[in-house]
Amino acid sequence: MMQDIKINPYQFMVLVVLFSVGTSILIVPSLLASETKQDAWIVATLGTAIGLIVIWLFCLIAQWFPN
Repeated sequence: MMQDIKINPYQFMVLVVLFSVGTSILIVPSLLASETKQDAWIVATLGTAIGLIVIWLFCLIAQWFPN
């Protein structure tokens, strides 16, 4: 039986930041950089921007549903 378990805002922030850093800033650009060669800096910049957008969206959802 599932219990009604809730996380606090700090735990949510840590989960979002670690997930975003792990996927959109480290993993995705490294895979694309191997294909783009000299233009890898563009991929890293786009990956960082997309990661920040994802963090912003998660925080927006957390504000909409605080409980």
